[in-house]
Formats: sequence, C-alpha cells, structure tokens
Amino acid sequence: MSYCIYILVGPGDATIRRTSDMLESFWHFAPANQIVDCYLVADNCLSLDSVQTWLDKFQTLHVIPNPLSNSSASINDRVTAGTLTAIGAISSASTEYDFVLKLDDDALVIGDFFYRLKTLFSSNSQIGKVGTLHHFPDGAERPGLKSWAPKVEAATSLSSAFREFRRTIRGQRSNSTLMAGFKRFKVRSMARTHGYTPGLHVQGGSYALSFDCVRSIKNQWPDAFLFNHTGLGEDVTLSLLCMSVGFELLNYNQTDEVFGIWWRTPTLSPTELVNRNYAIIHSLKYEDANKEVDVRKFFKDTRLKSPDSIA
Repeated sequence: MSYCIYILVGPGDATIRRTSDMLESFWHFAPANQIVDCYLVADNCLSLDSVQTWLDKFQTLHVIPNPLSNSSASINDRVTAGTLTAIGAISSASTEYDFVLKLDDDALVIGDFFYRLKTLFSSNSQIGKVGTLHHFPDGAERPGLKSWAPKVEAATSLSSAFREFRRTIRGQRSNSTLMAGFKRFKVRSMARTHGYTPGLHVQGGSYALSFDCVRSIKNQWPDAFLFNHTGLGEDVTLSLLCMSVGFELLNYNQTDEVFGIWWRTPTLSPTELVNRNYAIIHSLKYEDANKEVDVRKFFKDTRLKSPDSIA
C-alpha cells in the first residue's frame, strides 16, 4: 500500500519556513508502515536545502521545475501549469497509489489522515476529488463558487475558443495554443454531462484525489498548458477536469472528516479544530505575523504531547 503527496513551492523565505513546518507536521502523523512518494513542483531558482531533511524521508522524491516559473504568466496560470505537470508525473508512476494528497505550504497536518482517506476512496470508485466543496467547515457559504462561474464561462466558451484561434493565427499566441480554446470548450461540455456547473470546485490549499481520476485526467487531457492565459485557479481547473472524465467531487470537511480547509485563515480556534478531529487545516498564512507564530506554536506543542507516526 502506498500513496503520494504533491506540493507546489514558490520563492521566498516565508514560503520555505511554512513548507518546513508543514512537512514536519506531515511526518508526525504519516503512518510509519505506509510508503509515500512526493512530487514537488518548485521554481527553478528555489533552494530546498532548509527542508531537505524532511524531503529525504520520502520513499521517492520527484522535484519538478514549474514550466512557467521563468515566464511572465499570471500566478494562477503558473500554479495551474505546475499542478497539471505534477498530475502528469504522478499518472506515469509504476505504483498504484491509494490516493493523491495535495498540500500547500500554508497547510498543516494536525491528525490522522491516511486511514480516513484510504477508506473513503476504496468505498466509492466514483469519487475523484474531496475537500471543502459546498461550504466552509463553519457552515459559511463559499463566495468563490459564484465569483469563479463567469470566469469559467469566459475561459471555456465557444466564442473564447474562436478568439484564441484568431490570436494564434495573427501570431499573438504560440501555435501550441491553436486548438486550446476548442479543447477547453469540450472539457466543459463533457463535465456538464456529469452534473458540472461553472464555478463548482473543491477549495485549494489541501484536497485529495483518487489515483484513477488523476490517470484519467492525464489520458484525456495531457496538455499541462491547456488552461494557459485563462487565469483560472488550479483548484477550479482541476475540479472541472475531474468532472469532465466522469468523477465526482465530494464535500469532506465536517466534524471527524479530514479537511478543515478555508480559503483564508480558519474562523475556528486551534482548540476547536482539534476537537472537531480535523486532520489537515488551511490557511495558516495570517496577516498578523504574531498570530501565525502563536497558532503554529499551539500545534507544535500539541505534536510534542502526542506520539508520532501512527502505525
């Protein structure tokens, strides 16, 4: 039995510090008797020296340069291309992973995640992507479900496909994008046959995917740059691709479920997050630096009081 995680790491000392804390928390709760691989998408200029100790613990580490890290592409385009590049690499693995876990640098592992996710995916082969879907863990509505809808419509409409085609013919886009707009229209059309509505997506930060879903996405849509120039978030894009190949999205952020994931910082206190038995939380990127230090110290102290490496 094995699983894998993938991480996208951008530049900056703060990002590396958060990644180190995230990996430390991951290894505290990762079962010692399970094999785990890591796919890390990083900027070409990024130094991983300060987190190498944690990275060396993985069975196999794949460091993948972000294909758009040196370009003028928008942050969303860079992250989406990096995500789809990781999906391609994971799908080519010789191992049949139990599931694929995505962790951002500002996520944190605070409890057992493996057995709950393994049981969830093994119990329903139609589940493709799980995490925060319809609402945040506190029950609040997710404004992103509505705000992303017109952007998805614009990026995947037939009219945008013709605009992309004309720009390519005029030399404003590379030839590789010639049919990209029409392919995106097909992605949305296929997803709609499985109940997709524009804007529907599992929140980024941390989520899990079935390996069959990952492999199906790569087989059907192998181009990591398919959504270049659209500005769509990686979580929005990946959810759309997931449904286009016939898999379902699932809300999995209630008490005793794995993902205590918010778009920004949690509205629940650290104690409440622990009491609800979440396993992974997001985001710990607080505007108040002192608040972030205090919250991270709380969870580090909690780890020190509990046995590591759940068997």
